[in-house]
Amino acid sequence: MTIVAHAHPFVVGVDTHAKNHALSILATPAGVQVDDGEFPTTAAGMARAIDWVARRTGGDRAGSQGRDLRLSRGRPWRGVL
Repeated sequence: MTIVAHAHPFVVGVDTHAKNHALSILATPAGVQVDDGEFPTTAAGMARAIDWVARRTGGDRAGSQGRDLRLSRGRPWRGVL
């Protein structure tokens, strides 16, 4: 089994709530916190969250369209990408 921190340069943690989601970006494998932010649970808020993550990790939103982005309990980020 692959350890996420060994397979990816960043890990994004999401603390889900009804009105806002809190995100934290960690650089792996050391677990250094890059940044954290809070975004509304609306489609626009989730789009902002993904753009925010992309800017801080050197990625781009277009590159994440093929990825399986899911919130806790496996719910997909519907309407975001």
